[in-house]
Amino acid sequence: MDNSEKLKALDAAISKIEKDFGKGAIMKLGDKSKNMDVSCVASDLRSLTDSQGELEGFYLSLALDGLDCSPLELAELCEEVTKQDVIDVANSVECDMIYFLKGSGSDEDEDEDDDAEA
Repeated sequence: MDNSEKLKALDAAISKIEKDFGKGAIMKLGDKSKNMDVSCVASDLRSLTDSQGELEGFYLSLALDGLDCSPLELAELCEEVTKQDVIDVANSVECDMIYFLKGSGSDEDEDEDDDAEA
């Protein structure tokens, strides 16, 4: 697979994800829109203070996670995130589980496997 085919496949995958999940579902490192994305998250956190129900849900989830901060404090932290912070976190992620998908063992699965092999 040459480079142009890889780029076409990447563009197709990005288009599909944006179609399914909306524009902005993917953030490319180095995009100037990152600041807008961070501002949007910070703004959403600040808007939590407008709704009693949203605040209850926010503090309940924090309590379950063992954290203690307000939506305004989280908004400030979001605005301090840098591109290098995102890169560092992405590089530190390790896969600790692998899933193997296989059929249920029914005759229908075996027929589909036979058709795929033919």
